[in-house]
Amino acid sequence: MWKTMTRELAPQDEEGAYARPKDAFLTEEQDVPEGNLVLYTGNACPWCHRVHLAVKVLGLDQVVRTVLLEDDAEKASRGGWIIARRDVKRDPVFMAKDLREVYEGASPSYVGRCTAPLLLDGTQKRIVSNNSTNILRLLNRLAKVHRKEWGAVDLFPTEIKAEIEEMNEYLYSNLCNSVYQAGFSTTQEAHDRAASKVFLCLDDLEGKLAKQEYLMGSQVTAADLMAIPTLARFDAAYAVLFKCSKKRLRDYPNLTRYMRSMFELEGSFEVFDLQAATNSYYQQLFPLNPSGIVPFGPGWEELGIDASSGRTRVAPGSDEFKKRFYIIK
Repeated sequence: MWKTMTRELAPQDEEGAYARPKDAFLTEEQDVPEGNLVLYTGNACPWCHRVHLAVKVLGLDQVVRTVLLEDDAEKASRGGWIIARRDVKRDPVFMAKDLREVYEGASPSYVGRCTAPLLLDGTQKRIVSNNSTNILRLLNRLAKVHRKEWGAVDLFPTEIKAEIEEMNEYLYSNLCNSVYQAGFSTTQEAHDRAASKVFLCLDDLEGKLAKQEYLMGSQVTAADLMAIPTLARFDAAYAVLFKCSKKRLRDYPNLTRYMRSMFELEGSFEVFDLQAATNSYYQQLFPLNPSGIVPFGPGWEELGIDASSGRTRVAPGSDEFKKRFYIIK
């Protein structure tokens, strides 16, 4: 019974390993619409987290309208996401109640999973992309079009773009997706393979960050936006619920320092609520936690991160911000 429920939640291969379905909608960078874009994003999801954070650091709040989602499998008609009750703007394109209605409005013939993040062309009422890495590239191009008086952040600087793409693929295969493969495995062998990849990757990143500030050197790139959402959820969710418990993130001093640095950026806590995400993991993934009981802690304090609202953050356009990012004038 448990294996059947888990397979319904997360597709499996023949060896009991989670097999993430491919995203159905992609757009080339040069084809991204330059106005009236709508981004559907949910707090619990790390794939959403990275693109929502990109909107903030790229300064695209006035270009990309964000619609907040909540994961509620009982109320959503398919895919688990409903338009957040607290989002008074609701859905500006289709007046949808859940993400399935958005997909059906934009692509009536689509029969796949209704996943987030989802980037929509609000004028043409069509799906631009539902792949988070693709969306990062599209947002990065938009930032150059809508650059500020001080310039534009470039998350994929030309001189190291190939290396960033390589790192992104490495992070996906060995960390971001592997924690889910560990958590949704239905055999011991599949779990062990996935969890081993996770900790080998964390050990690798710990060594890399002993010599440099960020994953690609002294400045933040798309690779950091790929990694941070998974790291931010690690101790509270993945270490326990997904059984990746060999070490905690706070056992890695360089990764912990790196997390603190990334969360100094303005908007970091605006796009991510750790406790709400933790609640979601333990209450919505029924096959993994039938009781729905949420463990007590850990939170930001255990990682030494100051989440207080009064803390001064690194604001876009500031001198410190321009030191931390590649800037195109």
